[in-house]
Amino acid sequence: IEKGSIFIALVGENSDGHDYIETAFEKGASWAVVSKIPKDTSNREKLILVEDIRAAHVALAKGFRKKFALKVVGVAGSNGKTSTKEFLAQIVSDHVQVFWTQASQNGELGIPKTFEQAREHHDWAIIEIGIDRPGDMDRYLQWADPDFSVLTSIGMEHLENFKSVNVVFSEERKICDWVEKKNGQSFVPGADPYLKKLATELSSCTALDIEGSAFRQTIENRFEEGFLQNNLLLSANMAKVMGVNSDIVVQSISKVELPQGRGSIRELNNGSWIMEDHYNANPSSMSEAIAKVEKFASSHSKSIVFILGDMAELGDVSLPAHEEVLERVRMTSPDEQIYLVGSEFKKVIEQLKLESSEIQHFPESSTVVLNEHKNVVYLVKGSRSMALEAVYKKITV
Repeated sequence: IEKGSIFIALVGENSDGHDYIETAFEKGASWAVVSKIPKDTSNREKLILVEDIRAAHVALAKGFRKKFALKVVGVAGSNGKTSTKEFLAQIVSDHVQVFWTQASQNGELGIPKTFEQAREHHDWAIIEIGIDRPGDMDRYLQWADPDFSVLTSIGMEHLENFKSVNVVFSEERKICDWVEKKNGQSFVPGADPYLKKLATELSSCTALDIEGSAFRQTIENRFEEGFLQNNLLLSANMAKVMGVNSDIVVQSISKVELPQGRGSIRELNNGSWIMEDHYNANPSSMSEAIAKVEKFASSHSKSIVFILGDMAELGDVSLPAHEEVLERVRMTSPDEQIYLVGSEFKKVIEQLKLESSEIQHFPESSTVVLNEHKNVVYLVKGSRSMALEAVYKKITV
């Protein structure tokens, strides 16, 4: 909390900002926006009472957006948003005055929070936008008002709400439609069929392919995986739009790092390795992660231990999607090296009558018990609700 700042007493699932009002004042806050007056407060004159704390939060953020002469880059898509946003921030942060979304705070609370970082010296903002249901993108675009956009991919995300990939596309594309109306610039990967077609419909939207790119060699030297190459290519081209010259972009590409929990592979002390990709999952990102760990394990002559959690919010396609994942990993690893977490994988085990197999299933991450494995590569991946970072910590401690 900065001295002179405004503290907003947001209420979440597990905490209530109203419990921290006095602490905020002690740390230097000048005002607190509240939806109720705490009984024991000694700073009533510093409280701003509102009826809807989240609406007030959004209104304040929109005020920040309008107050400062910012150019805003919106980063959206089914997969790869956070990595792409982080790549872009790493490339440009030493060369332009910019702030950006922290971690994956890309929704109803995170987007307003990001804009509250804005200060007079900033020229640019990089705003990650994540959507869970139809209508989210419309709201978030009103708040962020992006001038430029990067749309990373179209895939099977939150199908419990979106129902089909076609609906996902119709919602995600709205960010490029918005930028088109503002005469801005959007970049999409040419490898995505939905987005390649979109680029033919919008004059402001460019589909990028690694082949023929001036950045190809540097990008391919940095990452082997096609989806990471695409994300880095999108970031590199947007960095040029933001005023960073090509030579500096090339230098920066060779130094970019994956954000925590997004697919980096690290060596353990017992001759094993672990792929850190436990933050979230849908069928597309799960397939990419499995392919990456299979390639790594093959090149290092190691077997794979899969610790996989449910992919949430898939609706009617949930059971076949989980079945496809299980069948794929069983082709790669023996059953005793497969650990599954969550109720959706439990349904698949029952449907395939695998109860007598050596596949181990656990209802939640806190109950996972691993056998001893040596000289292997671990893949720990599942939806955020599975909290698989607990398993990751067990392996890496």
